[in-house]
Amino acid sequence: MCGNIAEWTSSDYLPYPGHSLKRNTFGKMHKVIRGGSFSSTKEEATTYFRSFGGIPNLKTDRRAGFRLVWDLPGK
Repeated sequence: MCGNIAEWTSSDYLPYPGHSLKRNTFGKMHKVIRGGSFSSTKEEATTYFRSFGGIPNLKTDRRAGFRLVWDLPGK
């Protein structure tokens, strides 16, 4: 579901494999935020949109949340 809140993930914010893009925000200090929130543009309110958040800019944000996920035993 997109458009409720964006999801803060445990994935490091790194360039996609094969891309040479350089950003100061890439690295283990920033985590990927996926999707969009109720205040996002239609381009951001998709499952493939990604931005970043993390330790340097950790703060409360009514537009981002997280979802607990775990693997079932034997799967």
